[in-house]
Amino acid sequence: MRAPRVNDKRIDETTGERRRFSSAILPPWCRKRRRGRHMPSDRVLIEKPARTAAAPARPDHVAERTFALDNLTEIGIENEHSFFKEGALMSLTAIVLSALAALVFLLAGTQKVLLRPQVSANLLRLGVGPAMTRSIGVLEIAGALGLMVGVWARPLAVVAAIGLTLLLFGAIGYHLRARDFSREQHRSHAAAPVLLALLTSANVIALLMAP
Repeated sequence: MRAPRVNDKRIDETTGERRRFSSAILPPWCRKRRRGRHMPSDRVLIEKPARTAAAPARPDHVAERTFALDNLTEIGIENEHSFFKEGALMSLTAIVLSALAALVFLLAGTQKVLLRPQVSANLLRLGVGPAMTRSIGVLEIAGALGLMVGVWARPLAVVAAIGLTLLLFGAIGYHLRARDFSREQHRSHAAAPVLLALLTSANVIALLMAP
């Protein structure tokens, strides 16, 4: 608080200097004082504690680089988790398809090798003799074993699945030549190699995509 400017231009007759204004209205602690003078102890103002110094701000390019690295790390972790999830799913799919195909071809190949009457009669109708029937059965059994061992040796499983698919394409060709798809009584026999070809093709894709 500043003192009112009342008669503050008086000059001291003794010293010739301007008199310093004094007021009986304002208490001494309210008057304007020079720096360095201390206020009375009963009127000392409580100063607020000084704030702790803040950490120095990083430059913009350093902050941007740190932010980019953090984002890349988070993206890499997310991609790694998604990769392991997708890889586990594809591996499980490949194993299930391989086991199913191996079981089917193991049973079908055994029947052909043993020349079961029903199987031999159907193949004879298509123009396939006993020797060729047994050869097809041996190939089917070998493919089934390759699929089973391929759980630990994937290239072998891929080769076995591709070989079985080609073998089924040949069977589809025989049924097309005999026009079994247009005959109701033989349509089920003609549809079997088509379904199995889809199974082995999906198995090949799953094996190739599995990590």
